[in-house]
Amino acid sequence: MEKNLLDFQFHYILKAAGVHSMDAIVYNDCEKQLIASIYYLADLFELDKDAISIEVLARGEGGVKEWLRINVAEKVMLPVVIAILTIWAQHYFNSDMETSNQTKTNIEAAIALKEAGFTYEEAEALVKDNPKLMDFCSKYYKSAQKDTSLQEIETSLGDEDKVVHFKSSIKAVDFSTHIVEIRKNTNVIHGTTIAVASPVLADVKRLKWRGVYNLNSIPFTIEDNDFIDKVHNRQVKFEFGTTIKCDLRIEETQAGSKAPTYKYVVEKVHSWSDGVHYVDGDKSYLAAENKVDELPKDSI
Repeated sequence: MEKNLLDFQFHYILKAAGVHSMDAIVYNDCEKQLIASIYYLADLFELDKDAISIEVLARGEGGVKEWLRINVAEKVMLPVVIAILTIWAQHYFNSDMETSNQTKTNIEAAIALKEAGFTYEEAEALVKDNPKLMDFCSKYYKSAQKDTSLQEIETSLGDEDKVVHFKSSIKAVDFSTHIVEIRKNTNVIHGTTIAVASPVLADVKRLKWRGVYNLNSIPFTIEDNDFIDKVHNRQVKFEFGTTIKCDLRIEETQAGSKAPTYKYVVEKVHSWSDGVHYVDGDKSYLAAENKVDELPKDSI
């Protein structure tokens, strides 16, 4: 299998000169959060299941250096993976790149992401203030903070041609700026109604449905595969005023003092109506006749 390699270096700079060791538990905890973050990023951007794999290379000295080798399955995806990791590092490792270099890096990232169907702004929105990434990051710095010998952490990403795509660094005194308390709350509302404003007719994971719930416009996803199959098979009509009666899960997440974010998930669709048709399970009716006349299943 062709190997397209990226080497992600994390350099733990220690306060004492000539020391090349750090707390093993801290080191392993930090490594765990880094690997989890990278795999989550791959899932977040809908890369194929086997798009990347991660190996740990021999550790280096000069403080303590760790290399995570990322094997990208297809060469065409290398620029995309570099762009995603660059955005992640800029937001979670307090990049100290010069403005000119950062601008050049962002332009390259934008070009690569466009090929994958994302704008730079869309990609940045997915990564910045993402509750799960913030949680991984918080755990990483909580662990790092426990080793009082640490002075600074530098990161860099290079490829097989020794091209360094970015460098960033964060001082130990700033670790606390990334440590936040993540508070979560989940509520399920059974049998509620959403007015569908914009359905998702294609099987594209990152696209969200849009609708109106409690007079508020919301993005949402649907977990009811039976209903989704009907949508893809054009068995569900979407006209102005289409509504679904459903079980709605609302996931609230708040990171530190930031404003809470909400994720809306439709667990089950019980019925739908477009103002003319009313469909409840396998039963189809004309809404105008108050569900008196049942329609044949293939009539809508």
